[in-house]
Amino acid sequence: MNDDKQIFEEKSLCEFGCGQLSNFVFKNGKHCCSKSFRQCSTYRKDHSNRMKNRVFSEEHICHLKEAWKTRESMTEETKKKIKNTLLKNPPIGEKNGMFGKDPWNKGKKIKPLTEEHRKKISVSNKGRITSEETRIKIGNSCRGLKRTSDQILKYSLSKQGNKNPMFGKKGNMNPIFGRKVIHKPFTKEHLESLLKAASDPKLRLHRSKIMKKKFLDDDWVSNWRKSIKKSPNKMEVKILDILKNNFSNCDFSYVGDFSLMIGGKNPDFISEKKIIEFFGSYWHSHHIRKKGLSEEQHCLDRVEHFNKYGYSTLIIWDYELKDMPKLLDKIEEFVK
Repeated sequence: MNDDKQIFEEKSLCEFGCGQLSNFVFKNGKHCCSKSFRQCSTYRKDHSNRMKNRVFSEEHICHLKEAWKTRESMTEETKKKIKNTLLKNPPIGEKNGMFGKDPWNKGKKIKPLTEEHRKKISVSNKGRITSEETRIKIGNSCRGLKRTSDQILKYSLSKQGNKNPMFGKKGNMNPIFGRKVIHKPFTKEHLESLLKAASDPKLRLHRSKIMKKKFLDDDWVSNWRKSIKKSPNKMEVKILDILKNNFSNCDFSYVGDFSLMIGGKNPDFISEKKIIEFFGSYWHSHHIRKKGLSEEQHCLDRVEHFNKYGYSTLIIWDYELKDMPKLLDKIEEFVK
């Protein structure tokens, strides 16, 4: 039966056993409720029952075994030849057997799985352990494949909120609950490779360029800010109290949680067009040593950066908090 092309005619009953009104007529003149007779519900049930009760003869079984033996005994050279021919002449366009044909599920709404069906799948998968060979094969087949941005977005949206299979599951309902995560210890070779990568100046420069580009992207910064949930440290809280108690008319606010980015840099405190930066000796001295700059040059770079965008900047170091009268005079001169 050739079910490739169907012609719509006057409706009559399906001739494949379901008794429904037919929507299609095949070349041989038979009427059917679906585009293909294999999609008829009654035909599918009958075919399934026939296959369940089917008994293969010994000759047929021997023939199947011999066919599998020839497949298993295929040499590596033959496999490579087949692979190369497929790579050189892939079945694309008219060469593909499905060229010009609609898939069987096009335009159909697939029904969700019932609870019974889900339980059957769960029971059949329990106790199944994939071998190391299978894992390696799966890993090798997926290695090097890169998903497009559209594919990543679709996958992300498909797992958000109620669509996530773990949504709302707590305690024993969550399969990860109570499991002990076993971390394999690092080998000496792995640790040495990590240390070399960390000390490699080219790699560090490459990472620095990547991070600078990311901090210019507002969407990336907002998502990153949500993930880190930064709050002011003890020193920053102290400076904020000083500003509120002594310079309340300036109305300085804390923005060091990456809520404000100016040219890829995040200031600590801001009031209109005035910025106050707080530098800790431990962190910023490390950057000064790494770049080979003086303390004055390091501060000047930050001041010049914000000056480009019309902001005047004052830098306060942590050791300046020891001399409070001098610090208050410094801030007063800046605020005027």
